[in-house]
Amino acid sequence: MDAMSRALEWERALALLTEMFRCVLYPNAISYNTAITACERGEQWPLALELLDDLRRQGLKPRADTYNAAMVACSKGQQNTAALELLSDLLENRLRPDLVTCNTAISACVRGLHWQRALDLTSDMQSMGIRPDVITFSAAITAASRSERWQTALGFMEDMQRQELMPNHITFNAAMDACSRGGRWEVALTLLRRMAHDGLKPDLVAASLAVSACASAGQQASTVELLLQMESDGLRPDQSAFVGMIGACKDGHLWEVSLRLLGDMVAAGFGAESASEQAAFSTAIGACEAQGEWAHALAVLARMQQDGPEPNLVTYNAAALALLSVGRLPDALALYREAVNCGDLQPSWSASTEDNSRPPGSRAFPAARLDLHRFPVELAKLAVLAELVDEAIRPPSSAAESGLVFVTGTGNHSPGGKSPLRESVLEWLRGELGLPALEGDKEGTAG
Repeated sequence: MDAMSRALEWERALALLTEMFRCVLYPNAISYNTAITACERGEQWPLALELLDDLRRQGLKPRADTYNAAMVACSKGQQNTAALELLSDLLENRLRPDLVTCNTAISACVRGLHWQRALDLTSDMQSMGIRPDVITFSAAITAASRSERWQTALGFMEDMQRQELMPNHITFNAAMDACSRGGRWEVALTLLRRMAHDGLKPDLVAASLAVSACASAGQQASTVELLLQMESDGLRPDQSAFVGMIGACKDGHLWEVSLRLLGDMVAAGFGAESASEQAAFSTAIGACEAQGEWAHALAVLARMQQDGPEPNLVTYNAAALALLSVGRLPDALALYREAVNCGDLQPSWSASTEDNSRPPGSRAFPAARLDLHRFPVELAKLAVLAELVDEAIRPPSSAAESGLVFVTGTGNHSPGGKSPLRESVLEWLRGELGLPALEGDKEGTAG
């Protein structure tokens, strides 16, 4: 059976195990262990767990390597919770974990977003007398990075150096990500240079992380230098790398670099209708907005309207903010109306949807002018203002008799059960505009 396991023939290994039962040749723990290992190598995690349960039903005791094989099978199948439950079972049965056990558990914690538990398991290895390896440290540094602990990540790098362990690309990239998140752009550049010194050619991930670290810290010269180096090294960013770097430029107020990256992304020929490219355009507009560069923000929007990707609520909100930030309210209103007229924004309220969802016997919703519950706050204010202007110039015969009704949502899916949009719009109407605004209940009546 062991030869079958090594050859990844998990079906034959299981068939042989079944044949042993048929011939009243009861398999022992070694037979089960071999079959579970075959399942692990064949990425058959449900069968691995079933065999482990069957082993227990036969009155046999799993060994540490049996648990390891089942844990690895679960890990390969992205069953992180099951892998960690197996670790708990192993410890409850007073079996001694080894390096494979710990690495599998720590990696499962990282994939399952259990950052603190991953760090705790790494620390526990020393008390258990288990020496971490590169895989251990790479996973632990990733956990430290994702939990915004750049000092911890660098501490692990120092531990590796003391233990004379050579970091690999995954290790360096995780450490650089931690530095980028922690605003330590100088350390990120040091790690990039150390990669080359250690004989590792920086890959796209490393170069992109270094660019993002410098860009988010507003280091324009270093950012441009790194971009030129990427081009010289033949590293072509993918969509994810472009979006990440453009976002970092927005954080670091480098609007010019963000537009350069956006142009490079379009020139690279990525799909104009992809969500990633839509996010990149929206972020670049946001970078321009943050620096008051409204003309460049509108130029990017015009490019989207002409060549794609299709602008969305986030895009128009960023463009509107760019205009509002420099006091160009009439232009912002014109932008909103243009978006509605061309169909990019559809704020019209459809009562039929809500009528169909109302409980029997509840009051009917009043006729509403706008459905804003998916709108960002500033764009929602523009929509309301445009409707107020239209209402003011309507002939008395067609004006709303009982006032205007705007739907903002009730906040059922918001923290605290209150709609931030509703609160902001009400405060704006009552405070800045001085209008009598009533808040409706969930049935649309004044409350």
